[in-house]
Amino acid sequence: MRFVRKLILLGHLAMFGSLAGASTGFSWSVVVFAFSLDQNFDSTEAIISLSAPTIVSIVVWKITRIYLWITALVSYLTLLLPLFGLGLGGATMPSMTIAGAVGGLWWTVPIILYYLASGLRYKKDDAFFRKAGKKC
Repeated sequence: MRFVRKLILLGHLAMFGSLAGASTGFSWSVVVFAFSLDQNFDSTEAIISLSAPTIVSIVVWKITRIYLWITALVSYLTLLLPLFGLGLGGATMPSMTIAGAVGGLWWTVPIILYYLASGLRYKKDDAFFRKAGKKC
């Protein structure tokens, strides 16, 4: 029972990871759509579109106070694995947003497991789990 309670207290990381992933999926698909209106998506436009996860990471960091390295890691890994593959297939904006949310949750799981294991190993109290990943 203690394990489940501690896991529930880490739910804010899962929620904010999904938020970062969904925002990355939506913003990246909007940028790619805007740049490909002329039916030509060249390397300069591709490099500029890589700034979308950086902007999303900074916004999520400012709003949620989760460490910047966590939000940046989740945003860029979400862009790398599910979103880039879907983008090559020509996915729509809603499907990119949903895939971003799922990818953000997927890439947040190792961070949640790290905080869970370290908190259980060192017998931390509930306040540790509520503040996990947050800059105080």
